[in-house]
Order: sequence, then C-alpha cells, then structure tokens
Amino acid sequence: TPYDAKVEAAPTSRSSCVKCGQGIAKGVLRFTLMLQCHKGWKNSSHTHYDCFFQHPETAKLSAVDEIEGLSALPLKDSEKLRSDFD
Repeated sequence: TPYDAKVEAAPTSRSSCVKCGQGIAKGVLRFTLMLQCHKGWKNSSHTHYDCFFQHPETAKLSAVDEIEGLSALPLKDSEKLRSDFD
C-alpha cells in the first residue's frame, strides 16, 4: 500500500496501543502504522491519538495527507489532526 499510516474510528475494542500498551476503546480514533520488521515484512501496529505523535515512525511522514482515511473523518477530527500535525 502507498500509505504507511491510517486513521479510523476503532471498529472494536480488541486492539492495543504499540506505544503505551493500553487498550484502544471502540469508536476512539485509532492510528495504524505499517512497521517493517528485521525480515522485511510490514506489520500493522495501532496507536492512540496522542501516542501516534510520540511514535518515532510518525516523524517519517512528510505531510498529514500521507495518512490514509483522513478524508473519511468527521470535519472536527480532521481539522484537529491537521492542526496537531503541523
């Protein structure tokens, strides 16, 4: 996929944050980062909104538009994300 990051409302509460280790509640904004392991495989790792900005892989994104799913978010959430990304 051309995107290494994705944002969406968590469809279930089964995922946990790779950064802090806490669960991500259903309906809360969840970021998915595609992280490459030492064998070259890409694995999806989920983060909370605040944890996303603390994750070192986020620094590799050059623009907020590189995050898949941004246009599908409610306007309030997409504006907050655009503001926080800058």
